[in-house]
Amino acid sequence: MPTPGENDVIEFKDIAKQLRVPFVIYADFETYVQPVAQCDDIDPNSSHTINLSKFEPCGFCYQVVSSDDNFTQPPVLYRGGDVVDTLLTRLLAEEERLFKRIKHIEPMQIDMEIEHQYETVTHCHICRKAFGKSSIKVRNHDHLNGKFIGIAHRDCNLQYKQVHFIPVIFHNLRGFDGHLIIRKLGKYKTKTLKVIANTQERYVSFSVSKLRFIDSFQFLDASLDSLVCNLKNDDTSHFKQFMHEFQSEKQREMLLRKGVYPYSYVTDESKFNDRQLPPKVAFYNSMKKCHISDDEYSHAQNVWKEMKMETLGDYHDLYLKCDVLLLVDVFERFRTLTIKNFDLDPAQFYTLAGLCWSACLKMTGVRLELITDAEQFQMIEKGTRGGVAMITRRYAEANNKDIPDTFDETKPSEYLGYFDMNNLYGGAMVEPLPVGDFRWLSPKEIESLDVFSIEKNAKTGYILEVSLGYPSHLHLLHSDYPLAPTNLQIKENNLSPYCKKLYGMFRKTQSDGEKVVSKKLVPTLWDKEEYVVHYRNLQFYLNQGMVLKKTHRVIAFTQDGWLKPYIQYNTNMRKKASNKFDVRLYKAYNNIVFGKTMENIRLHMNFNLVNTRKGLLRLTSKPSFERITIFDQQLVGVKNQRVKLVLDKPIYTGMCVLDLSKLFMYQFHYGFIKKKYGDRACLLMTDTDSLFYSIKTTDMYKDMQENRDLFDTSEYPKNHFLYSENNKKVVGKMKDETNGDPVTTFVGLRAKMYSFQTKHGLNVRKAKGVTKSVRDQDIDHQDYIDCLFNKEISRNVMESIRSDKHVFYLKAINKVSLSPYDDKRLVCDDGITTYAYGDYRINNS
Repeated sequence: MPTPGENDVIEFKDIAKQLRVPFVIYADFETYVQPVAQCDDIDPNSSHTINLSKFEPCGFCYQVVSSDDNFTQPPVLYRGGDVVDTLLTRLLAEEERLFKRIKHIEPMQIDMEIEHQYETVTHCHICRKAFGKSSIKVRNHDHLNGKFIGIAHRDCNLQYKQVHFIPVIFHNLRGFDGHLIIRKLGKYKTKTLKVIANTQERYVSFSVSKLRFIDSFQFLDASLDSLVCNLKNDDTSHFKQFMHEFQSEKQREMLLRKGVYPYSYVTDESKFNDRQLPPKVAFYNSMKKCHISDDEYSHAQNVWKEMKMETLGDYHDLYLKCDVLLLVDVFERFRTLTIKNFDLDPAQFYTLAGLCWSACLKMTGVRLELITDAEQFQMIEKGTRGGVAMITRRYAEANNKDIPDTFDETKPSEYLGYFDMNNLYGGAMVEPLPVGDFRWLSPKEIESLDVFSIEKNAKTGYILEVSLGYPSHLHLLHSDYPLAPTNLQIKENNLSPYCKKLYGMFRKTQSDGEKVVSKKLVPTLWDKEEYVVHYRNLQFYLNQGMVLKKTHRVIAFTQDGWLKPYIQYNTNMRKKASNKFDVRLYKAYNNIVFGKTMENIRLHMNFNLVNTRKGLLRLTSKPSFERITIFDQQLVGVKNQRVKLVLDKPIYTGMCVLDLSKLFMYQFHYGFIKKKYGDRACLLMTDTDSLFYSIKTTDMYKDMQENRDLFDTSEYPKNHFLYSENNKKVVGKMKDETNGDPVTTFVGLRAKMYSFQTKHGLNVRKAKGVTKSVRDQDIDHQDYIDCLFNKEISRNVMESIRSDKHVFYLKAINKVSLSPYDDKRLVCDDGITTYAYGDYRINNS
């Protein structure tokens, strides 16, 4: 645990990261896709994985970009043999050259205006705090070009240091390009290797000497094509390096988009001698299961002609260079926008999560006290539960006047409504949250604590450990969406006969019934023992009829809406954004910061890459040595246990945000839906921030109109009577996911595996663990229905790029795609009706 008075406070300390990194290198590889010999005796009805192709690099491109345009270099392009070694050799040479320039400090250019500022300025330009009488002021300048920056505190200026690394940025470094580089690091024995590892083969970042390799995808999690399109729609002036490289307006217009490339066709270097563009079929993408369009192929032909391509090698070079130039401009735009908003440079960080956490600490100026009591930490950790996702009724059909083709007037009018809450976690993050003064309540204080008397915005908040009763008279009303979900070990004995039969069929195992089938977050109607809960959730649970049997322990704390300025700033900026790039970014700024409050440092790996005998002996001789992974004869990975672990994350923030987010969903369900409709409303599905209902009513849309303050209908057609921008993007408002297009049928198999159709032909399908291409092209709505009613699993072959000791293969994976088995609830014999565990009707039946 943190030591009281020493390391027990979190506040903004990243002053150096406000300084823009002077040099950044952007890079990309292209690869051959080399077929692998196949076996013929593979059972298509069994789960298996086979290698289809192997990826080997055939070329690279990189560009050095500087904060001072005078030092930005033109792109460097290479195609040939020893691709990775050639790149590393050149990058290390760039490192040496650039650090000579970094170490040279250009003298400051001082004039009368600067001297006037020195005498009159009242606030430090770095920390933004006022100068005191005893403050020592200094002039701060850019060491690269000598330009004056501002007046600062001496201490701030000392922390405002230039970096001692050069970022090398690839898009999807962690998922692809990094593996190509890692394979070659064994021979660089004089260079220091460092790695931040998620797993033994998947790295957030790694360093070679002073080159820090980072992944732009960890900041901007979309394809380069999407990023370019989202940014291009606003203003082409954002593409500075691209415009500099291509002077012709016609060429700019033609190339300012992600091109197409015949990846699977280019199996070896001989293909680069082709004197014409390959046929359209050569551009087939087997992972996405799609051909390029006629328009895309025509565009490629036009590029070939306009750019005077002589060989496919020339086309490869142009494609690769454009990718790098577009990556440069997209990420530089991201850097500029982030520096403008938060005065922090993304190139100083490893991920967007780390950047946003630093940004929110800086903007709010908060001082968060860390928990130093191990029992308090463990209790809050026990109360940390993720989002609720489950299917509660597995099939439903609509019957209403808005779907006249199937409307049966002799049956009750029934609507299917799919609602999603705007920025659920953002809504929870603007609420009062713990900031410090954590203490146990004494038994006497617990006895006298009246939980109902605590105000929402009270200065003191509470996390309680309680025992709760769930009276049986609540079961009918609550079975769809039980309160107080629990992390539960589901045993075979808990399963219904329906699920036991499926479990035996699909897994072909037998046990004594006590076998743990799964561990999941499950809302149940069982009583809760030693349940850790936020006081506002407890108030709601008790108001809905649960019974407080005993209060075991209580942690009190000071609370404040400290995150509100940060969340509201990004929400407002998102509303003002003029392009999709900025809209996505401001949304990400808010969403990603929540994950940082939930960071589990127990999962951090102590992992090293080693390419010398001395280094290997040093790590393997330690008592903490755990295991070794041999990548090749010159490179190994060594995993050691972490000897010292300081639990220095404010997990109480994450725990409270998760509880409050559940509270908001329960308030909508019980406070509006159940209050208005009673048993005429049945929950079909929930997935954290969404609720899917079957509602017996004459007109669901008129019901929404009568309660329009609860809904954001800004994405409805403008001619729809519900259209309004009053609640556009307002946190906590519910949004109809089909925007007035009536849902006709719903089928749900298990959490995150469902499908629904609408009147106007929309079919939304979700299937966790299934690739998008297979889900969208090989599976349809009827497959979900057949799986449910025929009680049969579906298998599909999915192609995926995966690493095997940093050697990359395109793999064909035959796996279960759809399954009727669901153990989060008790499924009745009809396969459609489900009960929550603990429902009194289970025992009665």
